[in-house]
Amino acid sequence: MTLENYSLQFLIGVPSLLIFFFIRYYKSLKVKTWDTTEGEIISINVINERYGSEYEDSGFTKKIIYQYYINEKRYESDQLNKGGQTHYPFYHYAAKSNLEYRIGMKVKVFYNPENLSDSVLDNTVPLDIFLFFVVVIVILVFEFF
Repeated sequence: MTLENYSLQFLIGVPSLLIFFFIRYYKSLKVKTWDTTEGEIISINVINERYGSEYEDSGFTKKIIYQYYINEKRYESDQLNKGGQTHYPFYHYAAKSNLEYRIGMKVKVFYNPENLSDSVLDNTVPLDIFLFFVVVIVILVFEFF
């Protein structure tokens, strides 16, 4: 590739990736201001599902479904955090993930006061957001220098 192509990739790619990073980071930070209520784990299953922009990838994930009530209305979710679900290549990796959750367990649910059905169990900023950012920077450094 010529230097002009690298410069174009750099000028388009880096800002795009930084915008993506900051949007995900902002969404994760916003969860810290959400209200809380008590919920209960009602189901835990390991499933093989397709994912990706066109569902071209497949992997195992642990679905942890919990319920919670707000103003006597029941809500249900499987969203653990705002980082998205982790997909594993093998069943036993997924089965060994998130062992701290058990069916019937009472949990603290963080819910969006503007959209009561939007909730998470973990309101910390997911590590994968930072790892993604670091990997992108490392790739750029090795690619351009």
